[in-house]
Amino acid sequence: MKRLCALCLIIAFFSALLPTNTNARFSDQYAVIKCGLSYGSNGLVYANLENYSGQGYSLGYFDSNREFTEIAYTSATKITMLKDRSLYITNDSKNLYVQDKPKNSVGTIGCYHKLAGEYRDYSSAQDAASEYSGGFVAYSRGKYLALHGNYMSSSDASNLWTGSSNCVTVVETGTDRILFEFDGGSDTGLGIMPDGRGGEALTWFKGYKYPGGFEYIRNSPDGNLTVINVLSMEDYIRGVLPSEMTYTWPLEALKAQAVCARTYAAHNVGKHWSYGFDICNTTDCQAYSGLQTQSPEIDRAVAETSGEYITYGGEVASIFYFSSDGGATEDSENVFNEAIPYLRGKIDEYEPLITTGHESWTAEFTSAQISEILQGKGYGIGSVVSITPVYTRLGNIYSVTFRDSRGKTFTFSREQARTILGGSKVRSARFTVTVKGSEAETSDNETLYIAGQSEQFTETDVYAIGSNGTERIAGHEVTVITGSGSTAKRLLGELGQSLVSGVEQVGDTFVFRGSGWGHNVGMSQWGARAMAEHGKDYRDIINYYFTGVDVSR
Repeated sequence: MKRLCALCLIIAFFSALLPTNTNARFSDQYAVIKCGLSYGSNGLVYANLENYSGQGYSLGYFDSNREFTEIAYTSATKITMLKDRSLYITNDSKNLYVQDKPKNSVGTIGCYHKLAGEYRDYSSAQDAASEYSGGFVAYSRGKYLALHGNYMSSSDASNLWTGSSNCVTVVETGTDRILFEFDGGSDTGLGIMPDGRGGEALTWFKGYKYPGGFEYIRNSPDGNLTVINVLSMEDYIRGVLPSEMTYTWPLEALKAQAVCARTYAAHNVGKHWSYGFDICNTTDCQAYSGLQTQSPEIDRAVAETSGEYITYGGEVASIFYFSSDGGATEDSENVFNEAIPYLRGKIDEYEPLITTGHESWTAEFTSAQISEILQGKGYGIGSVVSITPVYTRLGNIYSVTFRDSRGKTFTFSREQARTILGGSKVRSARFTVTVKGSEAETSDNETLYIAGQSEQFTETDVYAIGSNGTERIAGHEVTVITGSGSTAKRLLGELGQSLVSGVEQVGDTFVFRGSGWGHNVGMSQWGARAMAEHGKDYRDIINYYFTGVDVSR
């Protein structure tokens, strides 16, 4: 191998992924993670890379153990990966390579080449290719090919070779100079490892700086490129943390978030394996944009929790977090169907101690607007005439039922109760529904159905009649939020009531009034901040929001 020093850097990179704690378990298992950056309908015809720190790139592949094998090397600082099809080069920096001939075409890069020979190793193929102007090496399923020429069609010359539908071409950005082609079949994509020249390699991709390496797979229906960031778990968390929590927040809150993000990633390894990676870079998984935002505070929070995961029964837990609960978190089965023992809802004692900015929100919908939204999602609803909410024991929404003028009802439960009308308007799982202009809209009282009987509750002590006919003070389990969405009181705990139905709201304009932001399962990020500001450490925060868990390596 001509680039032995580059190989040493690669070995050093992956050695650095391993934790210093020789007894580590989870840290070894989840040392390297694959995060999808562009995939599916967002797959790319071409993908640029540019060195931010360091210079040059090793070209090869990642094996099944996620270890990188170098085949070739380039000292170019700007390279572009193309799907191996005949493309046109333009003078538009935002659209350099296109499939259909444009008016501003300045060149072509064909996918057909002349074969100069087949060889057992890269060096021999490179020596043969260097005999030709524009010659280059292609790796094709274990074979090394010396190629030259650049043809748009198989009819342009005789005896031409072209890669399969899995082939990826590497060129110097903005030119037709082919540096390398890789065809590893359907199982192995092209791997790129930036050369940090002895330091941390950071690389520009689509306006963001990324650590680690990259992988390119052509697995979308149109053969476009899936782009994957392959990096250490700790570097991934360094990128997630500033996207999920502000670096100016207390260190212990940042550390709690770091452990949550690391745990979420580990538990969801392989979530998007149909695309060839573990986890995506959007809020469908966790927001991640590389190391675009770096700070000593973020790095410290990650370093001081390095290799730590939330566990339950000796296994990595399935955890969730969100912005603000508005007063109470929620049992997992009331949002995501599955009852998980460590995802138990509770009245949040800490979040109300600080100003979150989510204490109160309001959204209004006319009957016509609701009908239009639901019809747009494929539901055959007519004109909406009423809404009936159902609450959980903690006062969060469990379901909403819409009734139309024909008497048909449409019920949406759990997470869908919050999101069916749009998550940007109905911001949390903690809200009430009233008719605009009604007494209930401006009242702090809420009328509820308890065991089929309508009762009006006020802020005074509440009593309920138990099955044996005796009066009991309610106030242990169920919480009712007021019309403002920000006041809570407990009801009916001793009766074991788990769901409480609100009164059917009949009208033509409905007011959703609530507090908080998010699904309310797991850790409140604002609650974590409040706990940290009141002297709690990150383990206290984790154990407060997750019942009976451990923090393990």
